Amino acid sequence: MRQTVTQEDLIRFYYKETNAEETQLITDAIEHDWELKESYSQIIMLYRAMRKERFSPNQTSIDIILAYSRDTAPLETI
Repeated sequence: MRQTVTQEDLIRFYYKETNAEETQLITDAIEHDWELKESYSQIIMLYRAMRKERFSPNQTSIDIILAYSRDTAPLETI
């Protein structure tokens, strides 16, 4: 793995998508680099904040999608 740990690496590490070698490298880097540790802490805080949010589409968007679906669906013949 690269010796430089990127933000993408930190995200993969957070989601446990790194192999054993990458995990060890990132763990060591976080322990010894305060800027990297701060970046990782921000990733954790953002993830927790996002989990609290509930996202729902605007009703106008839903109506547009449904209208498009109706207009482009093949007509059923019996």
